[in-house]
Amino acid sequence: MLCTASFLVPVYPRAQEQRIPYDVAPGTTLSGGAGGVGGAAGGGVGSVGGAGGEGGAGLIASVPTAVTIGAGATVTGGAGGAGGSGGALGTPGPAGAGGAGIIGRDLSIANGGAIIGGLSGDGAVRADALQTGGSTFLGFSTGATLLGGVLISDGELAIAASSTTMSGAIRGNGALTLQSGVLTLGGINTYTGDTTIRSAATLQAGADNVLSPTSGFTVDGNLDLLGHVATIGSLSGAGSVGTSLGGAATLTIDTAAWRQVAFLGSFSAGPLGIVKTGAGTQIFSGTAAYTGATIVNGGVLAINGMDLSSSSSLTVNSSGTIAGFDSTLPSTTVNAGGFISPGSSGHDIGVLAIAGNLLLAPGSTYRADIGYLGLTGTSDLLDVNGVATISGSSLDLVGSFFGPARYTLITATGGVAGLFANTPQQLPLADLAFAYDASSGYLDVTYNGEPIVSAIAAQTFARIGTGAGVQSLGSGNPVFDAIVGQVSPTNIDTALDQLSGQSYASIRSSMIDDSRFVRDAINDRLYGAGQTARNDEVANGFWLQGVGSWATRDATSEASALDRSIGGFFLGGDGEMSDTVRIGLAGGYSRSSFDDDGRRARAGSDDWSIAGYVGVDLGKVTIRGGIAYAWHNVDTTRDVVFAGFNERLSGRYSAATAQIFGEAGYKIELREATLEPFLGAAYVNVNSDGFTETGGSAALKVDDGNDNVGTTTLGLRATSAFSIDDLMVEARGMIGWRYAFGDVSPVTDVAFSGGSPFGVTGLAATRNAALIELGFDALVSDTMKVGLSYNAALSGDAVDQGVSGKFIVTF
Repeated sequence: MLCTASFLVPVYPRAQEQRIPYDVAPGTTLSGGAGGVGGAAGGGVGSVGGAGGEGGAGLIASVPTAVTIGAGATVTGGAGGAGGSGGALGTPGPAGAGGAGIIGRDLSIANGGAIIGGLSGDGAVRADALQTGGSTFLGFSTGATLLGGVLISDGELAIAASSTTMSGAIRGNGALTLQSGVLTLGGINTYTGDTTIRSAATLQAGADNVLSPTSGFTVDGNLDLLGHVATIGSLSGAGSVGTSLGGAATLTIDTAAWRQVAFLGSFSAGPLGIVKTGAGTQIFSGTAAYTGATIVNGGVLAINGMDLSSSSSLTVNSSGTIAGFDSTLPSTTVNAGGFISPGSSGHDIGVLAIAGNLLLAPGSTYRADIGYLGLTGTSDLLDVNGVATISGSSLDLVGSFFGPARYTLITATGGVAGLFANTPQQLPLADLAFAYDASSGYLDVTYNGEPIVSAIAAQTFARIGTGAGVQSLGSGNPVFDAIVGQVSPTNIDTALDQLSGQSYASIRSSMIDDSRFVRDAINDRLYGAGQTARNDEVANGFWLQGVGSWATRDATSEASALDRSIGGFFLGGDGEMSDTVRIGLAGGYSRSSFDDDGRRARAGSDDWSIAGYVGVDLGKVTIRGGIAYAWHNVDTTRDVVFAGFNERLSGRYSAATAQIFGEAGYKIELREATLEPFLGAAYVNVNSDGFTETGGSAALKVDDGNDNVGTTTLGLRATSAFSIDDLMVEARGMIGWRYAFGDVSPVTDVAFSGGSPFGVTGLAATRNAALIELGFDALVSDTMKVGLSYNAALSGDAVDQGVSGKFIVTF
């Protein structure tokens, strides 16, 4: 049976939720209509005939469709119409294009017969057999064929092939997945999506250059070049790549700069050659038995844990890099502009063995990593089982040069011939020199004897002290050797900052600032209890105040910035001892967190406090004061990280804050408000116990510390009461200025194990601060009050903002 009109699958309900079935019965042919013949030209001389009409598609699916093509059945596009004849001395009209075999998205096609693209009117061009997009499946039964190209506009075309050849070109932006069977490609394919070969599938190259050159290939099955040349965009997966027929085959991997992919599979035995191009990185980490040449013309080819056949060869040309570790390469030549770099191309230590000779040609570069992760004497190594010829090559050294030490960079059983053309860079604290013997090449690193402090780029108290402490350790100590190996004064500054332990001084100064929370809570309670106009507070009572605060202190030339957060509560009770005197007790708990990003230091402190207080109301004059003591249990972590060095250090210690404070205010009653100018003073002592960090060679022994600071505060409080319906509300505010003096810049004495002690300073306690508080209190019953307020302490280099809430019960 022959159907000559294009078939359009109709739209059924729920068409987008499941594929609509459509069967082409065995032995039948479904064909698109043929294009009409172009009209003949007129009688004029040189006239052109009319264009032939386009053929219709064999099947157009406007909804997701499951198409079953029975055995011997055919779905074909209609032929294009022939162009009309030309007039005298004229030309025939253009032939019409053939129609596509099948057009549709999200299809499932079971092909037991043939899908054919129609021929153009002159028989020269065949149309696509399939034009699709979305998620489409195409299955082939034994003997089924597809004649014509394939357009994958987007999405993925998944193919299950028995043993099928597709001779037409595949194009478009979509991806191709071969699920099973053997598929042989014969057209020049240009689709840009990825290509995936599943474990039960084999993809074969039926001619030269038929694989899509920009497609990234994931091979979990088999890729067989059949003796042809091919180019792909990248290679990944864990399958097999090789060539089973014909002569030598070459696979070019043109990896784009943004790609870094790894192939974990095997290269089978045979005359296969590999060419690496493009600026990206291709990693091989499986097995290899191919005997063709490996050529690196661009980007990085990393051979990781894989041995190449000793009967092959390796050549690295300009802009190319051969890298890798724990691998054996064949005889290797690195030409001008090429690089050889064991490890991960300038990132870590690696060993590359060469089963043959090594030639480092003029203009080539051996890029060697030195002192990875602080391991003195460790470096990249080229281990040559033959002759190593250094012919005008340069040695590029990367890393940290821990010394004194000798680093072995190249060994050769057949001897080392020639010298590197360059001389090594010199460091602020170390001399570098290349050295050779009959079978090896070395880098020697020796301390040049310059004092560490002389190499500091920007001298600070902490860097000078830390430098002297490191100096006292001497050669052979990992910390000393790490500093000696730094490549610049700036790197030395960074290293000394990380080693210094400045964060401990900054935490002490923060504890001085944070001593205000307990006295502020007590002064706030006594101020409220002294306002005789508010009879809710003149009786005995219990009170609870919760606090939360977030502070940022800016970096200085001496120390890095510090972020601090604190949350906790204070609980107290007091009562009147006479008409003018009130006394009370209070206690509290808070959790403080400190983050010193610049020194990679973090700390947390559990804080417990106890206080006694007294208030004296003399009418216009009110006197408030108390004593308080707080215990701090502090846990610290420091990551000491700089070039070639990385340790995580931990510490735990106790500290205490003792203080005595007082405040005097003068009450001014206005019609709608009450004002109180006040003057306060406090004496604060912060004492921290000594301890020793754990975790590595940079661990510090931290001495105990003791700081005494005085503060004065001058300010003005204001309150105003009003009612909202039956709810009595009081608005309150405060502005003030606090000045601190004494040991506002704590010095912490520290020492490395086995070294001399040195002092470091951190951020100073805030010397001048503007104080702000705004809040509301509400009398929710005759004996109960709640309140909420915002408070801030602001200075030119610090911002400390917080909120507090209180709850008071009187009786």
